[in-house]
Amino acid sequence: MMAARRRVALLRIDDPYVQQALQEAFARYASHWKVIVRGDNDTDNNADLTGVDLQWDEYERIDWDRVDARKMVANWYTERKGMIRKAQLTYNINRLTSKRGSDSTLAKHYPQTFFFELYHPDEVDELLICELPEIKQLDELPEHERQVWILKPSITNQAADVHVFDSTAAFRRYSLALVRNMLTHC
Repeated sequence: MMAARRRVALLRIDDPYVQQALQEAFARYASHWKVIVRGDNDTDNNADLTGVDLQWDEYERIDWDRVDARKMVANWYTERKGMIRKAQLTYNINRLTSKRGSDSTLAKHYPQTFFFELYHPDEVDELLICELPEIKQLDELPEHERQVWILKPSITNQAADVHVFDSTAAFRRYSLALVRNMLTHC
């Protein structure tokens, strides 16, 4: 009986810490993966990637022609701009899981997330009734059974204006403060 072919991974990440972590991870599966490690200063950039199954590299160095031809996979999305913003990622995951149902692997491993638009303080109550009934129902549960939620405006960078809440009152307070802050800076 012939042994299965080991897959080939090309690893080349500029960050030495990440590069080392990747090498250690692939080493645990050495019977399945042959690993080629290239430094970020290699002049051959993408010279002869024939036989490479996975290119784990910086975005700018991915051989997109091979990826598009389905000869290889990469550690990046081809159109990364739609996936790097949390709001876009949430939108795309919600769209995909609504098609595949709540039993899909992705739905089971991605936290329930809601994307909504709020432009004026007067819209909070309507939002709670129409689009976020899960938040409105928080107050009906005993405190020890409430889920903790995160409110993150998509127009801010990093962790600015992130709030954690477990009640409708806290959601109202934080969302109103965010909208008022946005309106004063427009």
